[in-house]
Order: sequence, then C-alpha cells, then structure tokens
Amino acid sequence: MKFKRIFSAILILLMSAAICLSPVLIYSENGTFSSDSSTVRTNKEDNSDEEDNSDTNSDVKSDKKTNDDDDRESGTIRGSKPTSTPAAKSSKSASSKATATPEPKAEPTKNPRVGDGGKPILAEQEAAILVNCLNGEVMFEQNSDKQIYPASTTKIMTALLTLEAIDRGEINLNSAFLITPDMLEDLPADGSSMQLKEGEAMTVQYLLEGLMVESGNDAAQALAVIVCGDVPTFVERMNNKAEELGLSGTH
Repeated sequence: MKFKRIFSAILILLMSAAICLSPVLIYSENGTFSSDSSTVRTNKEDNSDEEDNSDTNSDVKSDKKTNDDDDRESGTIRGSKPTSTPAAKSSKSASSKATATPEPKAEPTKNPRVGDGGKPILAEQEAAILVNCLNGEVMFEQNSDKQIYPASTTKIMTALLTLEAIDRGEINLNSAFLITPDMLEDLPADGSSMQLKEGEAMTVQYLLEGLMVESGNDAAQALAVIVCGDVPTFVERMNNKAEELGLSGTH
C-alpha cells in the first residue's frame, strides 16, 4: 500500500511539473507565454515566411550586385550618363586625326596689273607716266600726252596755291573761317568729303588736313573761296600756275 501511494504521489508531481513547464517551453521557443498550440504553429509559419523573405531579399541584393558589377565592367554607373573610357577617347582622337586632311598652302597671288619685269599692265585707254625726279628719266609711260580728267590731282594744286597764299601773308595757317553756303554748293553727294557743316568755324590748317588726308571735295572748295573769294577765280589761278610750271597739257 505504501508503495502504491508513493508511486501515485510521484506521478502527480510529474504531471504537475509537465503542466507547469509547458508554457515555459513555449516561451523559450517563440518568445511568448502562450500555451496554445495554434499560436505556436502561427509563429512558426511567420518565422518561415520571414526566412523566405530574407532569402528573397538576399537574392535581389545578389542580382543587384551582379548588375552593378556588369555596369562597372561596361563603363557605366547606374543613374549617371555613360562616360567614354580612355580607350574610346584615344580611338576617337585617332580617327579624327586620321580623317583630318591638311589644308593646302595658299599660293601667293600674282598682281594682274604687273607684267614681266615689274612693268604695270594698263588698259588701252588708260594713261600713265613714271619719271625719276632726280635725273628726269622717264621710267614708264603709256598715253602720257593724252588729256584725261585729273581727278584728285587738282587737290595737290589747291594745296600748293593755299600754301603760297600763306607765304605771301594773305591768310594765316591758324586763321579760322566760317563755312558758308557757297563753300558747299554743287558738291556731288557721293564724293569724298570731310563732312563740313554750314556755320561752323574751321582753321586753314584743319581744312588743308581734310583736303590732303580725307581728300575732301568740301575742303577744296572751302579753301578756294577763302584764298580767292570764289571758285571760278581760284580755277583761273590754278591754270595760270600750270602754265608757269610748264604743264602745257594741263588745264
């Protein structure tokens, strides 16, 4: 009898211990004190899902790493523009150098107005004469006696007569004169000009500079009026000076 009672007591203690220890075991496995088996099963399924997700994430990371490695090998970085490698740059520069053709050297152009021996080539109707003023030698001439319009060579005569008037004391180089309407009368609109304006004051020196540097028609006509009072009288003085200098073909 005693043996049976002792055995029963031990069995009861074991069963009580088993009942008390089950929640402790469940907590140690799942981190909760729930003794419900369905909760244990759910927690296990969640853990398995997390493991699956972690595996999937690791696969994605590995794939991304592989793609990044492939991008680095191909010379590109994800999210940036592709850059050319030194080899590509060298090939481009080599191809550009290979295709570039040297520009031909420009040959010196020959003056069509100069012939053999350095003599000028003139049209049949043109006239010219080149004289060595030291000894009077005629170095070149063509139609030298033909009468043509002297154009701006008349301004050389205008300057000469103005300087002679200054030497005679008739006018002064620094004297200022008002520009009058007759000084600008009948001047060609497309002719060379120093842009004189009616009513402004100009010195003789400034008018001479405009005559010889700017080749101003208005300066020549202004000096003619200043020296002789009007243009026709000045032209007559020019012709007299030409005869005095022996210019028989000049008028």
